[in-house]
Amino acid sequence: MTDRDHRSTTFRAFVEERPGEQWREHVRRHWPRLRPSEVDDSFTMAWRTAVLGLSVPALGAMSAELAAAAELDDLALTAFLTHVGPPRPEVTGRQVTGGSTLVRNLDADVTRHEWTLWQSKLGRRRVMGTTSGLWGLLDGINEDGLVVSLNSDREARHDEATYGLSGPLLVRHLLEHCAVVRDVDEALTGWRTATTHDISVVDAAGDRAAYRVQPNNLTLRGRTQHWDTSFEAVSAMLSAPRYRTSSTLGVRTLHTAVYLPAKGSVTLLWPNEIRSWTFDVFEPAEIEVPHRADLTP
Repeated sequence: MTDRDHRSTTFRAFVEERPGEQWREHVRRHWPRLRPSEVDDSFTMAWRTAVLGLSVPALGAMSAELAAAAELDDLALTAFLTHVGPPRPEVTGRQVTGGSTLVRNLDADVTRHEWTLWQSKLGRRRVMGTTSGLWGLLDGINEDGLVVSLNSDREARHDEATYGLSGPLLVRHLLEHCAVVRDVDEALTGWRTATTHDISVVDAAGDRAAYRVQPNNLTLRGRTQHWDTSFEAVSAMLSAPRYRTSSTLGVRTLHTAVYLPAKGSVTLLWPNEIRSWTFDVFEPAEIEVPHRADLTP
């Protein structure tokens, strides 16, 4: 039976700094759904790996380590983990700032989301966030207090011919390598994106910025949609039209995430549950989340 038949899905939170058994379980859980129906030839797979390694060597090394740690004899997985030439994004949502917080609604089809929060240390920094593409992130925070959130509109430009990199890989990249907003300005220079994405960023000092990255075009920098207080921002995100309880396309708000940069914390809100995690107090969890359209926060 599908998640829709059961009317609930299991959300999982785990901490594993380097890829090990929990990473392997994560891959085995999602790879059957994520594996492309049409697999590249071996030359193209190797080429994707080379593109990432040449574009961002640090990410190339991480991708290779993750592929080896998965312990699956499948070259398609190795290519997939590069996030080079990704499929059109399946996740949308809203993201705002309020006070010193970042608040985002994650909108997706319940069957196309990974429902996972992972705290890792693949590089020099601890990072935790909501996974997409197995190790990419839709939103997250690092131990310096930098928060990054990604939104991909369904109608946004997507150019498979560019063989650019995915939005979730960009979020991972920024959290692995940046400490403050001004670092993000530099990190976005020359980034090859396959899709138009809107990115919101807040750091521990309260600096904030919004960016639009576009295929074969300049990155635009602006300001986040902002409320004076976190209470106002959260209240706005838990109300229609920002909070979507149903959709004819199967896409609705799956959770609301509240990030507090100065505290290094994330709180996830579902209709039936509220949970918080920090880097030092991270309780692994398996939470049954109902996704009936009649449940509202």
